[in-house]
Amino acid sequence: FLTDADPGIECFETMYATRAEGVRHVERHLTRLAASAAWLGFPCDVQALRARIDESLAKFADQNAPHRLRLALGKSGAATITSAPLAPLAQDTVGVLLASDYGFAPVESADALLLRKTTRRAEFDRAWREAEAQGGFDMLFFNERGELTEGGRSNVFVKRDGKWFTPPLASGVLPGVMRGVLLDDDAFGAQERVLTRDDVLDAEALMLTNALRGAVPARLIR
Repeated sequence: FLTDADPGIECFETMYATRAEGVRHVERHLTRLAASAAWLGFPCDVQALRARIDESLAKFADQNAPHRLRLALGKSGAATITSAPLAPLAQDTVGVLLASDYGFAPVESADALLLRKTTRRAEFDRAWREAEAQGGFDMLFFNERGELTEGGRSNVFVKRDGKWFTPPLASGVLPGVMRGVLLDDDAFGAQERVLTRDDVLDAEALMLTNALRGAVPARLIR
C-alpha cells in the first residue's frame, strides 16, 4: 500500500539552523530523509533539497539567530520547508515523565515506521504536550516487552555504573540525529543496551537528545 497509494503521511526532518552556519548535521538529516523516502517509495532529490534549504536560510533576517527548520517530503517527492525562530529552553535541566504512568500504550517494537521520521506520530505529539502541561519537556515510552524506547520528541540516554547507554533500534527507536552523533563520539563512550523502567528509576543521570536542542540533562518527574 505504500507504493500503490498515498499512505497519507510525509517524511520530515526538524533541524537546527542559522543563516551564518547553515543546518547543523545537515548530511545526517538528508541521509535519514533519503533512507525513509526510499523505504516508503517516495522520490527524493537530495541535491534539490540542499538548494531549497540554502534558499530558506538566506531569508533569515539575523545571521546568528537560531531557527527551527522543518523539511517535509510527500509521496510525489514535493517538499515543503517552513521555519521559525527557536526560543531557548526555560531551564538547563528538563523534566521527563514516564508515558505508561499517564495512560499511554506501549509501542510495538516490530512497527517499522518507528525507525522512520514521519508524520504518523499523534501519540508521540500528544505525550510531549501532556508532559509540558505537567511542567516537563517529554515523556518516555516503553515497548510491549517493557523495554525503554524513546521520548515523544527525543531520544534518551541513561547513565548506569558511570557509563551512558541508549536503547537499541530493535526496541522500537527512531535513529535520532543527535543520538547518532553521540554514539559516534568515542570520547563520550555511549553504547546501545536494552533498558527497562528500573534502569530509568535507578539512573545516575538522564539525558534527552534531539536535533533542535542537542543533548540536554533531564530529571525524572514522579
